[in-house]
Amino acid sequence: MTYHNAVKYVKNAPNLTPKNNAVADRINALSRALGNPQRHIKYVRLAGSNGKTICAQMTTSILNEANISSGCFSMPIHEEIRDNIRINGEPISMDEAVEYISAVREAVAKINSEEDNIFEGHFAPTAHEILLFAAILAFNAHKCSVCIIESDHTGEDPSRALAASPFAALICGIIPSNNKKEISKIRSYISRGMREIVAAPQDEKAFSIIQETCASAGCRPTQANVSGINITRLALGGTDFTYKDNAYSLQVCGKFQTANAIIAIEGANMLKRCGYKIEQEHITRGLANVKAPG
Repeated sequence: MTYHNAVKYVKNAPNLTPKNNAVADRINALSRALGNPQRHIKYVRLAGSNGKTICAQMTTSILNEANISSGCFSMPIHEEIRDNIRINGEPISMDEAVEYISAVREAVAKINSEEDNIFEGHFAPTAHEILLFAAILAFNAHKCSVCIIESDHTGEDPSRALAASPFAALICGIIPSNNKKEISKIRSYISRGMREIVAAPQDEKAFSIIQETCASAGCRPTQANVSGINITRLALGGTDFTYKDNAYSLQVCGKFQTANAIIAIEGANMLKRCGYKIEQEHITRGLANVKAPG
């Protein structure tokens, strides 16, 4: 398989899960055929309505400063599929993309050759399923200490069905209290053994539901405090601000980016509580190094 063929394999794959297939059955089948690689990763769920991409970049940059190896899988699918899978902030190479996507294709062939195949004789993974497992294989190959798996707002988010649960979650943006589907997703993760959850300022009713679920599951909730941001410089060249007695500089402009930054700050503090060696200087330098194409 060449890189061109790997891209075609992903782009020509179905976008939607067949109605007669349960997503959990499909994910479990791929997991078994690949040797259950998801068992060897520790990952953070990145959810919410907006700001996930820049929040992932900020968190990765902080981890880089702390010399903590990281992997990140983003959705939806990008034009350049290597951008969906990043190791320490950089897209995987073309050769790696070929290696991991080929492994998924071989696993699919194995499933379809089994006599007890439950998929009516033919299993065809969706593009999201292919890239999710390619990402997990990449995370294992690079021995990533912490991985970030971004949620997708389509109904075809296969990462929800992974048997391995995230140990924490970052929620970017506001989840309206009437968005029962999104709140249900968050509650399902919390109830599966999540240790901590960091959220952007939420609708009071929505966060109350999250807090109640956390209390019953022994999960620690943290809500970032936007009112604690004090912007000292706002310009096209970047933004300076203080938060909880610490000063920060961003190379990305826009007042709204400070709201994304404090999610990354609280997320870094959460990772520190979970045993990762992250100091304040790593957070400060990590945020200062983030650049977003304009």
